[in-house]
Amino acid sequence: MKFPLILFILIFSVNILKGQDTVKTTLIIFDQDNINEVTHKNDKDLKIYKNAFKFNPLLILNGEAPVYYERALNNNFSIEGAIGITFKNYIGNVSNFLFEENNDDEIYDTKKEKIKSNISFKLGVRYYTGGVVLDGFYFALEYANRKYSAEQTITYENYDPITFFSTTQTNVFNTETLYNEFKLIAGSQSHSYWDNFFIDYYFGVGINKQSIKKISRIEGINNSSNYTYELISEKKLSPSLYAGLKIGFEF
Repeated sequence: MKFPLILFILIFSVNILKGQDTVKTTLIIFDQDNINEVTHKNDKDLKIYKNAFKFNPLLILNGEAPVYYERALNNNFSIEGAIGITFKNYIGNVSNFLFEENNDDEIYDTKKEKIKSNISFKLGVRYYTGGVVLDGFYFALEYANRKYSAEQTITYENYDPITFFSTTQTNVFNTETLYNEFKLIAGSQSHSYWDNFFIDYYFGVGINKQSIKKISRIEGINNSSNYTYELISEKKLSPSLYAGLKIGFEF
């Protein structure tokens, strides 16, 4: 009786298994630090890069050409730094022309300008809200330092009321504008365009502290026709708005 009973149980079990549409199998893996290495060895899309180089083409209009480097610290945080050179600040010159009450260019008799190059640098810390560093929406705190300088030569005529002669005067000045900027930035670093390439869109607000050395015309005493030019210093503190994009490559 035992053999027919065992045979009946085996046949019944096989019929039950055949009646199942699918068979679920759970695989448990031990002694593996990174599960992605086992389950997604050939899935290249899951690779997380930790470094990126960037370039901001719009800052050329601002008279600056920095190169950015971003390094991941963990899944959410990264640090970004930049070093570059400054030259003629086109946007700054237009802004001064439109908004300054006393534009120095209107009082110069003859002015020659030789632009000087300077080193600029930036440093910031980023927080990526999605938990994937170097990708997606982020907030950042940034500091930027940049200086614009030039050698300016002014030639003008000065009338002497005693001798009734005019004399030609030439003065050479080294002017500069130094920016120290503290920014709060929000942006999105998108990888949907190319493989390792991305575009970083950003906008933000900040405080801009300026130290300026500029040329000022000094009029003669008692409305005399004699005058001269001097280099004066001033400081400004003003709010600023920022917006732009960076093009980058991660590795």
